[in-house]
Formats: sequence, C-alpha cells, structure tokens
Amino acid sequence: MGMISPFISAYAVKLGASSSEMGWFQSSANLSNNVMQVFWGRLSDRKGRRVPFLVLGNLIIAILWIPMMFVTNASQLIILVAVQALLGSMATPTWTALIGDLVPSFKLGRTSASISLWASVGSLAATLISGLIMVSVGGSLQEMFFIPFIGAIICGLISAFIMLQVKENKNKSSSNEKHLFLDVFEIFVNARKSQDFMRYSVVKGIFTFFMSISWPLFSITLIEVLQASMLEIALLSVVQSTVTIVFQRRIGS
Repeated sequence: MGMISPFISAYAVKLGASSSEMGWFQSSANLSNNVMQVFWGRLSDRKGRRVPFLVLGNLIIAILWIPMMFVTNASQLIILVAVQALLGSMATPTWTALIGDLVPSFKLGRTSASISLWASVGSLAATLISGLIMVSVGGSLQEMFFIPFIGAIICGLISAFIMLQVKENKNKSSSNEKHLFLDVFEIFVNARKSQDFMRYSVVKGIFTFFMSISWPLFSITLIEVLQASMLEIALLSVVQSTVTIVFQRRIGS
C-alpha cells in the first residue's frame, strides 16, 4: 500500500480530476470502505474465521491495481478506487479482530504499537522508493506510475501468501441467527452504555466532518498550486510516518 496509496490522489489530479471529482474520489472510497466493514466484520464473526477474509481482501486490493494502470480519465479511476475499497475493506475489521484473537489483552497495546511501527517503517521505505523511481523514470503518467504499481501488486500477492501461514482457532459466533440490521442496532445500543466511548465518537465525528471539507483540495493544491513532484509528495508522507514511528511505540507502551 505504501508504494502507491500516497500517490493515488495525485494520480487522479494528473488525470484531470476537478474539485468535484476529487470530492467523489474521497467520499466514494471512504463510504465504500467504512459501510462495508460492518458487513465484513459480522460475516467474519459468523464464520469464526479471519484469515480467509484477510487473504481475499489483500488479493482483491492487489489485483485491482492492474486496471488502474491503464485508466485514461479520473472517472474510471474513481470507480476502481470505490470498488477496491468496497471489496478490500473485508481485510480491515478482520485484521483487527485477528490481533484481538491471538494477542493476550495485557499485551495488546504494546503489540498493536509494534505492528503499527513496522508497518510504518515498511510504508515509509516503499513510499520513498516509489517517489525516487517516479522522478527518475519521468515520461508519460502511465510510464511514471508503472513500476510502483507493479511493486504494489507483487507485494500484495506476497502478503496474501504469507497470511495463509497464520494459524487461527475457529471460534464461531453465537449470534448467527440475528438479522444484520438488528445486530447493528444492538451494537449502537451497547455503545450508548459507555459514555466515554460516545464522547470519543462524537469528537472523532466532528473532527472528520471538518477535515472532509479540505480533503479533496489537498492533492489539487499540491499538484496544481505548489507544482509538487512525486518525490516531494513522498517526502510529505515520509515525514508523517516518521512522526508516527517516533511516538507511537512509546505511547503504546
């Protein structure tokens, strides 16, 4: 993901995406990803399995980089990104659930921080390498992005194979017969019992709402106003990852 994700919005801008299309780009991916996580998480609980969802999610994400290499306009890219988020989102809740299944609760904070640390290190290195490659290769847009896309595809396929080696205990949920909407409603009812969690959710929702106003304009500003190169975009992502690496493990401990 680190090889291509930091650049995909810039890719859309270079394909000619307008401010409106960048709004669709962000919102369609976020909506597809977040809404479907509820469905995938519940299905994983019903089946009592995590790894198959992780493997399939990784494979879908990796395979859908292929058609993105050949898009000719922003609308095509937006559709593919939305589909990738819709189907690839099965990996997000099941990954978190797998960590919860395999890691004792008293080690969860430190372990999660360690996983995030090494994920950030890998992403940082991949992003920096991709930025250097794109600046060095130059040429047309497709030529510039070709090697990072191929790298992302290969790494995604390798990660799916590695995940197949993870051993998990099948633990089928006792709520198999519940209707999806009743199940979701029950989650909200239980969440309301925790005032701290509700306050956190409200603050997070307000923060995300106001951030969403500026999200579509970040990439347009970088590409069209600041004329940033792909290496400079990579460095912005690297700075963010570096701060995460420095502080996250210490806080998690």
